[in-house]
Amino acid sequence: MTWIKICGVQDLETALFAQSAGANAIGIVLDPDSPRSMSGRDLSWLAEISAERVAVYRQPPISIDSSLFDALQFYPDQPPIDLPSAPLIVGLRTLDPVWVERADRLMFDSTDPGSGILSDWEAARHFVAQSPKPVILAGGLNSENVEEAIRAVRPFGVDVSSGVEISRGVKDLRLIESFISAAQKGYNQAP
Repeated sequence: MTWIKICGVQDLETALFAQSAGANAIGIVLDPDSPRSMSGRDLSWLAEISAERVAVYRQPPISIDSSLFDALQFYPDQPPIDLPSAPLIVGLRTLDPVWVERADRLMFDSTDPGSGILSDWEAARHFVAQSPKPVILAGGLNSENVEEAIRAVRPFGVDVSSGVEISRGVKDLRLIESFISAAQKGYNQAP
């Protein structure tokens, strides 16, 4: 299975390009402290996207606009609270049974999500092998290492943000295309 998410997208042109290049999901950062944040901006253009639209937060929000987003992604540091009814992608570094039960998919990321720091692939491979839920690998991925990461870790999917940027928060269409192509190649060669 190939599942690729381009995260931190800030405009329709980039979203449509990523989707046409083969991205399965588009991540929209809504955490106000992020340089990629779209919080408070007009997001009506998301209605034109057919790829999965993921609202990305550092901590779980109270609600999301279910007319614009298909899933919610966050990195919890507390036990589950009342959460929106959207499908959940929960970023964990250990298989916390309470969050694993609540999540639809899990994300294994670096210690500082969105920073471009490479995640620990050995720990990620163990996480994937032990997880009862599909796992998305993130953290420092780019077109030069994603193929190897997929073969090494065997995740359900991959997620990239800084690895397709020319500067913090600024996506590059050529890097997006290269990343998607390399990820597809990795999935096609994975056992």
